[in-house]
Amino acid sequence: MGVYFGKLRVGVELPRYDVVSKSSCYEVRRYHACVAAEVRVETGSQFKGSDGFRALAKYIGAFGTPENERREAIKMTAPVLTQARGERIAMTAPVVSGAAGGGSEGYWMQFIMPSKWTMETLPAPSDERVRLKPIGPRYVAALYFSGRANGDEVVKGMEAKLLEGLRADGLTVREGAQPQLARYNDPFTPGFLRTNEVWVVINPPDGKGG
Repeated sequence: MGVYFGKLRVGVELPRYDVVSKSSCYEVRRYHACVAAEVRVETGSQFKGSDGFRALAKYIGAFGTPENERREAIKMTAPVLTQARGERIAMTAPVVSGAAGGGSEGYWMQFIMPSKWTMETLPAPSDERVRLKPIGPRYVAALYFSGRANGDEVVKGMEAKLLEGLRADGLTVREGAQPQLARYNDPFTPGFLRTNEVWVVINPPDGKGG
C-alpha cells in the first residue's frame, strides 16, 4: 500500500502522539490530550492574516513581555494550526465547501501549549480575544506536503486528496470536524524547506472509541 512520507523535523516541542497507521497518502495518529491557545479573527485569510499570530505570540511572550496575567513566558511549539471560518465537510462525498456566500473571510488560529501546562496552571490571557481551550485525545489523519502553504488552490487540493484517501480506506471524519492547516516553520524558512500538513479529526479506526 506504500508508506506515508512526511517527516517532522523541527527544533521545538510537538504535540504528543502515537502513530496508528500509515498509507501512501496520509498518517493516522492518536494525539494525547493538550491545551491550545486560540483566537478568532473576523477578517483576512488563514494564509496571509497576521492578526491571529500576533495576538497568540504576545500571549506567550514571543515579542517581549508576555501579555498574560502573570507575565510568564511560554515556549513556542509547532505546528501553528489555522482553519478557515465557515468550512464544512460534505459527509456524503470527499468535498470541502467554502464559507457561506462563497467568501473566505476570517479564520481560527491555534498554538498548542507545551505539554507541561494544563488549564489550571496556564496564565490567563490579557487579550480578551485569546482563549484557552482543552483538547481531548483524538485520532487525526495528517497529509504531509512541502513548500509554501499560502493559498486556497494548494491547500484545498491537499484537503480533497486526504478526504478521498480516507473514503477509499473506509475511514470516516468525526461529525462536525473541519480540516486544519498545520504549519511547522517560522516565516524565515525558505519555501522549499517548509513542512506543512492538512489535518482532520476522524472516528477511531478500530471502532472502539477514544
